[in-house]
Amino acid sequence: MRLAQLDPWNLPRAMSSDEVKSATVRVLPDQLRQWRADGEALASQADDLAAFAAFADLEDAFEPLEALVIQLAADVEAHLQFQYDIARGK
Repeated sequence: MRLAQLDPWNLPRAMSSDEVKSATVRVLPDQLRQWRADGEALASQADDLAAFAAFADLEDAFEPLEALVIQLAADVEAHLQFQYDIARGK
């Protein structure tokens, strides 16, 4: 999750795992645990409208990180495909 939050255009060529772990990011593991707990708590919400509002708030908070993770996955997939193409002589 940390790696997905780092700006690839403002990074050194290679970062050690310690550098990644110490990098300043917006969402930390504690926040992920809180989101998970908040999501699980929705199941016990008796008021459907309140549950929907809480879900919408949770989704709004999570979406920026989700977009970064999706982009990182796409970037990794594209790089892997590029490497496969090189290996196959394309």
